[in-house]
Amino acid sequence: MPWHKSNTGIILLLILFFPVGLYLMWRYAAWPVIAKLMITLFFFVCVMISQVTRFTPTPERTTIAVQPTHVESPPTQEPTIAPTWRTTHTYSGNGTKKTEIIELGDDWKLQWSSSSIGANVIIHVRSADGTVKDLAINTIVSESNTSGETEEHSGGSVYLDINSDASWTVTIQELK
Repeated sequence: MPWHKSNTGIILLLILFFPVGLYLMWRYAAWPVIAKLMITLFFFVCVMISQVTRFTPTPERTTIAVQPTHVESPPTQEPTIAPTWRTTHTYSGNGTKKTEIIELGDDWKLQWSSSSIGANVIIHVRSADGTVKDLAINTIVSESNTSGETEEHSGGSVYLDINSDASWTVTIQELK
């Protein structure tokens, strides 16, 4: 019998070159089928583990030589003060009013108040050429609604067109 068909040859080929050893085991070995299945399963699991670990990235190690150097302390920085909302314009009146043209940034607040219950307060934000940018306020004053605010996100050269049938106060706040 040739050496590769003997039990010793098959075992040797399973250890050294398992694909050929598996083939020869199934073809020539007179072993129980359960033993052949267990050996085949063992090699299958080994191959799967090697494939999974083959494609799992491992962190690269880098050695960095550190040379002592003179370290200067960083320059001291002035504390940064967070901007706060500050009133920049205040208007009050009774009835209809158009304000002067105002230069505003892209983030500002419009606040209104009126103590005239039942009055209608309408405020349009208009571009310098008169086109409406936003209907900022449109409300009826009630006991629970005597003031309010809205944040606007478009600036430039604008004016307020205020329409009301009662007295009102309007302020503009900007982040400064």
